[in-house]
Amino acid sequence: MFSWSNRYPISIPIEALASSPSFYFLRAVEQVVVFSIPAFIFVSGYFAAFLAGRHTSKFNFKQTFTRIRGLLIPYLIWSIFFLGLGLVEGKSFSPGRILTNLLIGSTTPAYYYVPLIIQLYLIAPLLIFAARKNWKVLLIVTGLIQVFIHLPVTLSLWGFQGELIQSLPQIPKWIFITRVFWFSAGIVAGLHLSKFKPSLQRMNTVFGLASIFFLIAGFIEWEVFKGPLQSRETIIDGFYQIAILLFFLSLGDQIKLPFNKTFNFLSAKSFGIYLAHVPVMEIFARGIYLFTPWILPNHLLFFALIFIAGLGIPLLGMQIIFSTKLRPIYGYLFG
Repeated sequence: MFSWSNRYPISIPIEALASSPSFYFLRAVEQVVVFSIPAFIFVSGYFAAFLAGRHTSKFNFKQTFTRIRGLLIPYLIWSIFFLGLGLVEGKSFSPGRILTNLLIGSTTPAYYYVPLIIQLYLIAPLLIFAARKNWKVLLIVTGLIQVFIHLPVTLSLWGFQGELIQSLPQIPKWIFITRVFWFSAGIVAGLHLSKFKPSLQRMNTVFGLASIFFLIAGFIEWEVFKGPLQSRETIIDGFYQIAILLFFLSLGDQIKLPFNKTFNFLSAKSFGIYLAHVPVMEIFARGIYLFTPWILPNHLLFFALIFIAGLGIPLLGMQIIFSTKLRPIYGYLFG
């Protein structure tokens, strides 16, 4: 909306863009889906607990490293592909820069997730041991870490600018401690959910209302304090993420969500979509920028086209590869 406004056929002031209905709609979408990465990491923690088993003290390292390999190989292929696109554009990368990009997932802003989740799988045995010994202490400690990480952004957004605030570290999001609470919570759920499932189900309505409250509060927080366009999560966002995860955990076992089959189909392909959507959306968006710039100020149309391309083209490519003689390389590309 903003960085490409120079390509609009007509001039639109930045102030008008930032107060337009399409801006608020897209901000609302951004606020709604802020729980998605914690949810992915929570599910990964649940999976790690499943590998460990509820009644054994041993952790299945073989299956864990198989899982890491399944994440790492497609990630490296797509990262190298993205670096290749940069070379085609005329960019140059030193060997050190290439290695750094691959290690911390900075080839694109989205790929940090893979190094992050691999780190969490590597420390999973320690977290599982702690969850078995005292899951409450584990959640309290990792929860306080999460609050400390969100604190600088929250206080800065609220207008606190003292030296102490400035001295608080901005921890890169690819480091495991930035998400260790969600992974730990997934492990605790995987090991102990049956014990407190009845209590959670009795509070289903409370969690649903809390999710709505913190969703609205998070939206208002950024708009009142006018946070940066490239947002970082605040403490209120953290409360929203907790509430919505507890809401889903508190659903009755017999409840079926709308479009259940569709979501199950997409979830099975989510890692492949995640890897492929980044170059697809970037190339598609640049094509609009170069050849059909009249679409750019029609923000919701642009949003719809990017969404359809980012989801549809990876799914189509996955289906083609899976259904042809290329099927043996499917796992290497999409996990």
